[in-house]
Amino acid sequence: MAPVKSKEAEAPKKPAVKTAPKAAPQKVEKMILQFQEGEWELSSVKEQVVAAYVAEGHRASSIKDLTIYLKPEERKAYYVINGKNTGSIDLL
Repeated sequence: MAPVKSKEAEAPKKPAVKTAPKAAPQKVEKMILQFQEGEWELSSVKEQVVAAYVAEGHRASSIKDLTIYLKPEERKAYYVINGKNTGSIDLL
């Protein structure tokens, strides 16, 4: 007597469908400094500092360490990049 084949064994196997991994939803985080009549988004301040550094002839990719000191009473942000380059920008 011949062995009985199940229906699963008879059906042709479908190739596995590969799907792209789903991207996690992006978190929107904002940090805003309010002082007197002024309001500044901190990520914008960082972008302005990096732009000022690049305008001095440096590369943005050379930034390894960045410290920003906000002085809203003076409407300025002072920065130290890589422990040696210093400067300031006006808070707009």
